[in-house]
Amino acid sequence: MYFFGVFFFFFLSFINFLTFSVIIWWSIFALMVIYFVFLCKFDGSYVGLVNYFVIQEGLSLCFLFFYGLVQYIFLMLKCGISPLHFWLFSVCLDLKGVLFVWFLIFQKMPFVPVLLYLGSYVFLLFFLLFGIFFCHFQYYFLSSLNSILLVSSPESFNWVVLFVICSYYGFFLLIFFYLFFFWFLVSDFLVGYGWELVFVFMNFPLGLVFMVKYFVLSFFSGFFLVFFFILFFTVVYSYLCFFFWMVFLSCVDFDFCWFGFFVWFVYVFFCFLLV
Repeated sequence: MYFFGVFFFFFLSFINFLTFSVIIWWSIFALMVIYFVFLCKFDGSYVGLVNYFVIQEGLSLCFLFFYGLVQYIFLMLKCGISPLHFWLFSVCLDLKGVLFVWFLIFQKMPFVPVLLYLGSYVFLLFFLLFGIFFCHFQYYFLSSLNSILLVSSPESFNWVVLFVICSYYGFFLLIFFYLFFFWFLVSDFLVGYGWELVFVFMNFPLGLVFMVKYFVLSFFSGFFLVFFFILFFTVVYSYLCFFFWMVFLSCVDFDFCWFGFFVWFVYVFFCFLLV
């Protein structure tokens, strides 16, 4: 069922790539919602199902009836681009296993061609960069593995859209990589959250999004290259946050209230020192 969904969503992405019609895009968005509702019904994630259906259908109506910049803002809200990803917490924290990974990766792919068709490249470029900075500093205030994986997904998606902006036909290369990625890691997703999943979403070296970052950097030079190196410097902070989060949660018993509160205070204070 999930493998059929992968090819189905890639087919929908290809249709969005070839067409320039708001009605067709809106119809494809409706098909995406219906298929995700079917997956949630199959896996028993009813809270995520209701929240996703209400949010997506409301944003779809706004996308259909508005135009210009307002329509584009609603489109970015629909696909959960950072920093407009706040609604994801009401959906993803109820999802488990393969459905969680599906929502964070494949549910967003058909939005990519529409983002490029409707938006200004300059506006989208700076909006994506601001969203990446926002995700890097949001890591300091998260307290669960699901939340960290959830925030890392919009950050990775911003990098993917940047890559497609730099190389328009790189969208098809991404389709191949995502298909390859899902095929070999689906067994781990069925078991649970393994370290492979954490490393992929946290953009560790030689992962999919890490290679996307490398390709994005190869398209820039001069001032923008320096700017991207500064952006990569903030990635170090996010990795440090992830490291200290693992250390404290594995070594501290938070049932002892006062000691747990003290360690949490030291952790937050150290994160602010890093900033």
